[in-house]
Order: sequence, then structure tokens, then C-alpha cells
Amino acid sequence: RKRVAPVSRQGANESRRVWRHVTAALRAADTDAATSAKRRLEQTQRDAAKKRVDTGDRWITQLFSPKGEEGWEYNTPLNKRTEPPSDTTAPCKATEVETR
Repeated sequence: RKRVAPVSRQGANESRRVWRHVTAALRAADTDAATSAKRRLEQTQRDAAKKRVDTGDRWITQLFSPKGEEGWEYNTPLNKRTEPPSDTTAPCKATEVETR
């Protein structure tokens, strides 16, 4: 079983926090509530993306980087995550992504 920080201590964009209402509805076998929560969540994400485009803000990714026509690539592949770190003081690589 995974150990995850409580929602109250998670960042605003952490997956379990963002999708918690959808997850709760699915666990309760309430597909109507899950669908409604998913639609609200996705509309919020679309609105935020439009606002970034309108204001010229860039979305800065932390875990993935664009990889040409192939989509996205994880910044730290599994084989690199299983190797002992060479420098524990190095900051996490962040990538700016231009939104369209």
C-alpha cells in the first residue's frame, strides 16, 4: 500500500488532491457524481489553460518534458531512479512548456 501525504498537506495540483471527488464517487459506485466531478475538474483545467494563453504565462512542468511528436517523456526514467544519486544537492529539473 502506498503512503501518501494527507490531502490537507498536498499541493494544489497533486493528482490525489485534484481527483479526490472523482475517486470518492467511484468508490461509492456513484457514476453520475463521478462524471459530474470529472467534468468540473476538466473544465477548471481548460479554463486555467486558456487563462495562461491569454496572459502569456508558461506552464512549467516538473516531472515530464515534451518529446517531439511522441508526446511526453518522464524526466527521471525508472532505471535512473533506481540508481544511487550522484549529487543529492542538485535541484529538480523543471521544463517550461508553451501552451497553445
